[in-house]
Amino acid sequence: MFNLIYKKGKRVHSKCFTLIFLPKDELKFAFVVSKKVGNAVVRNKIKRRLRAISRDLDFGNGWYLFLARPSIKECKFQKLFKDVDRCLLQIKR
Repeated sequence: MFNLIYKKGKRVHSKCFTLIFLPKDELKFAFVVSKKVGNAVVRNKIKRRLRAISRDLDFGNGWYLFLARPSIKECKFQKLFKDVDRCLLQIKR
């Protein structure tokens, strides 16, 4: 799954993350947060935030891969929400 998304997906960049989208008939999410971002507590907090955002926004069918950057740990929830929404608008164009 990951190799296919990396090779054929459309990338949209933000200060805090990179979103890779591949159109499919089903809706799937993957969240990649490396150890460069922080310890396990920080990484899990970021994944929980991204999951909460994915429940609130209308993504549409496809596979979505979020690649977190180290700057995401300073990002507030509202800014992260707006960044994901902006990236979705770019993908839908």
